[in-house]
Amino acid sequence: MGHSTDVPLPQRVSIWVELVPLFLAHLHIKHVALASHSAGTIYLFNTLLRCRHILHPTTPLVSLVAPWVDPAHSHVATMQMVQYLPTSVFGVWHKIPKFAAAGGTMLNGISKLLPSSSGLNNSVQTQPLERNRQRVEREYGLDVELQRELATLSFKAIFGENTAGANSEALQCLRKGPVGLWGDCEDYGVFVGKVAEVERGRGSRDGGEKLRIRVYFAESDALIGKKGQRYMEECWTGSGGGEFQDVHNFTTTTIGETDHDNVVQSLECLEQIFTSAGGVMPEGL
Repeated sequence: MGHSTDVPLPQRVSIWVELVPLFLAHLHIKHVALASHSAGTIYLFNTLLRCRHILHPTTPLVSLVAPWVDPAHSHVATMQMVQYLPTSVFGVWHKIPKFAAAGGTMLNGISKLLPSSSGLNNSVQTQPLERNRQRVEREYGLDVELQRELATLSFKAIFGENTAGANSEALQCLRKGPVGLWGDCEDYGVFVGKVAEVERGRGSRDGGEKLRIRVYFAESDALIGKKGQRYMEECWTGSGGGEFQDVHNFTTTTIGETDHDNVVQSLECLEQIFTSAGGVMPEGL
């Protein structure tokens, strides 16, 4: 994306996992909390397993917002249909949200099928979005009109640069490529088992809390649906609903009046993520 060097589809996860520790070391940051939205789930999971040391030793936190689920498990019909599109179609995938924003009803509908379209539809004003902006203004002092202007400018800035990486993102989410595109989380159920092994191996040597997994679902999510939500929950709770209680603390929250795209903008969601990480929301943004 932007001015970043393009990374071939089969190498995206491995390059990411290699980059994160180097980037944090460059910034002299020792520990972080991990958070992701949608397709970022794939990268967060691989980071969690391969770079566990970057989490805070006593208060490790992972936050997943509208986590992506393979259509084979979510059973969302539109996602399953998109999987049958020829790979060549994805060569222009990144241009669809821009065209949709220009006013095409059909294109706007298609753009919602893009995991990479998150946050790019700010030009569409909805009552929940406006209520969220009013709350931001009321509680944190950021003027509603300024929020609208920032959303418009952000959209223009995003598409003023290279967004072709969205094509690879879509191919990755839909598994349209060689085996191994998802790295260590090809199967979420198996992945959670691997995480449990790592956590049990660490034991109580850090003297801190169990790994905290916080998942935030949208009230209405057309990309993963309720079946995708249940699948994600079942993977983390394991057999009998309590298989992994000894290694991690797992909770879910459904954020009202949100969808797959705008849940990550919800003030309710952001407040919970920051406060769970031990942060304090500022008096003014």
